[in-house]
Amino acid sequence: MANDTVEPTPATRFPFDSVYKALCCHARTLRDMLQGYLVRPHGPLRPEFVAALDFDTLRKVSMEWVTREFSLRRGDQVWQVSFSEAARSRGYPPFLLMNLEFQSRGDGQMALRFLQQGGELVRELRAQEAVGVGEPCPVLCIVLHNGRSRWTAATSAGALVNLPSALGPPPVVPEDVAAFYPWGYWPLDFGAYADRPHTAGNVMSMIIGIEFARRRSDLVGPLWETARNLGDDELGDTVARWLRRLNERYNLELPGMEELLAMQDITVLTSRLDETIEEW
Repeated sequence: MANDTVEPTPATRFPFDSVYKALCCHARTLRDMLQGYLVRPHGPLRPEFVAALDFDTLRKVSMEWVTREFSLRRGDQVWQVSFSEAARSRGYPPFLLMNLEFQSRGDGQMALRFLQQGGELVRELRAQEAVGVGEPCPVLCIVLHNGRSRWTAATSAGALVNLPSALGPPPVVPEDVAAFYPWGYWPLDFGAYADRPHTAGNVMSMIIGIEFARRRSDLVGPLWETARNLGDDELGDTVARWLRRLNERYNLELPGMEELLAMQDITVLTSRLDETIEEW
């Protein structure tokens, strides 16, 4: 290809997180995130902890709850996944909750937001009798951050108020998420993985690869090694329609794009990718 840069055409910008919310509405994306980016040494979770999860039980739960003051609160996305029966027999709790927030810039109060959300969410689940009184309900809070600068905000409410570390979580919470319950969260900082080789077939790796691409050629691996093998399920349709939107705007001329042009359009596009391509 003679010209590997992109000439953007005028188009309406979409909120940065719309495309991520669309992609993260699928259990496959959450599974790939857990297995590829939240396992040690890159993330906080032990491999055996993630292996104990039953990914067939991954499901979204209500993102709305009512506070004690009768105010309606809403998070970005909340997911629930059960531990396997074998894991529960070894002392694991019934399930893990994951509270996701999508951010394009730093938020110094994020730890306090998660602390409040986590308490309200567990209270709502107990009111619905989904969690029994005294039953452990670990909540793993995750920020998906796609900003160009690194995430530097305090990752625990304790750090914000200088809470002594001795006042830690109860021992019934698995050690993998104990550091984040109820005092903290894990920032999945896309920029920290910008130079990491693409993991074929991993949807989260594809998203990060697109996000930090600098040339058309940089897009080929992350896009095609994953997108062309997603099949015709809902996630594959979402990705294909998103790529159609990108191609229409930027005329990417990537090999194999013709396979996706028959898909319906999608009305979400990350403004962060806009900025990346406009910098080319």
